[in-house]
Amino acid sequence: MGLVLATGGVALDHSAALLGYERAANDAWHRLAGVRHTPHHVAIVGIDEAALAARPDEPLVFWTPHFARALQVLHQVGANVVGVD
Repeated sequence: MGLVLATGGVALDHSAALLGYERAANDAWHRLAGVRHTPHHVAIVGIDEAALAARPDEPLVFWTPHFARALQVLHQVGANVVGVD
């Protein structure tokens, strides 16, 4: 019985049939939980459309020097952890 339920759960998860419900439930959970603490010393750095348009013929795979300069500046201002998404 457990195997049947587990298989059914995996099948539902892979079919994305409940994706809308999952997103709504996740959003509701975070709204109800509220802000637990205010983050300090956080910087979010993004690459916007203007930056991409400035180098239209340069693929992102060759942007290593640009990323290195950005990381160097972040290190200089005291960033200890950098995550890329």
